[in-house]
Amino acid sequence: MAGLRPYQQKAKDETENILSKITKNKPNVEVITSLVKNTRIKIDGEKAMDIFYRAKELRINIPSTGKMYKKYTDLLMKNLAYQKDGADPESTKNEYAFFVSFENAEKVLDYLINK
Repeated sequence: MAGLRPYQQKAKDETENILSKITKNKPNVEVITSLVKNTRIKIDGEKAMDIFYRAKELRINIPSTGKMYKKYTDLLMKNLAYQKDGADPESTKNEYAFFVSFENAEKVLDYLINK
């Protein structure tokens, strides 16, 4: 299986560093870094999101219903999350995907995990 491109690996490393700070005192949050192409977050044992690394942004997949989807709509209203032309946010069954710029990654991840 092919690994990440250098820019993706750099983004993965930086994002996982942010996640380690955000989740430092959160025993109910598990950050799974062993996956090759993405980082998975579980909250209270349930998959909360998968983070994928793009050239200029993160793509975050969340469950298509429930609390995380509500948080996505909040982020959308605050212009912290967006959709890209031609991207299908529902291409993965029972999941909804959106994009976040690297500049907003820490703020968005903190909101998704802690708020």
